[in-house]
Amino acid sequence: METLLSGSTITPTVAPTFVTGGDLARSAVAIAVRAGAPRPAIDTEAALREAVLSARTIGYSTGPSGVALLELFEHWGIAEVIRPRVVQVSPGVPVGTPLLDEHLLNNSSLDTCVYHQPGIDLLTKVIPAKNILFASEMISAVYIDATANLTVEERFLVYEGSARRVFPRLDAALKAQGR
Repeated sequence: METLLSGSTITPTVAPTFVTGGDLARSAVAIAVRAGAPRPAIDTEAALREAVLSARTIGYSTGPSGVALLELFEHWGIAEVIRPRVVQVSPGVPVGTPLLDEHLLNNSSLDTCVYHQPGIDLLTKVIPAKNILFASEMISAVYIDATANLTVEERFLVYEGSARRVFPRLDAALKAQGR
């Protein structure tokens, strides 16, 4: 039986079973910048290192190219400095998928029954109202109503907006009625 493995998966216990080894393919690495943002200089290793150091978020894959990037960051001596900004995407998810702000915050939800007033206050300071999924007993509504962090429109997003997101047929029926 023949098997192909990435170099990082060949452990000392597996290596003796291989007849041959070596690099069979190359994996490209790309830099993405927001539309309209200036492109960083990457024409030299030093310039590329500086671009990495100044990047707001650094995404990498679970595959061999991700392993190679981490090894490069270690080689450059910047791994610890950039660690808070480095995000590994889930297996099978393209690295170009929007990261932290666009992806994680837009997928936040909360069942408010486990929070008290300080927790609700903190939540509504950190998470945008459109991302809060309110699905709780009525007692928690008191905390939502009491927070000073939400406008009338944001309270609507938390209460009725949650119901419309969870129950799309209800949303469709209300829209059909002009509401």
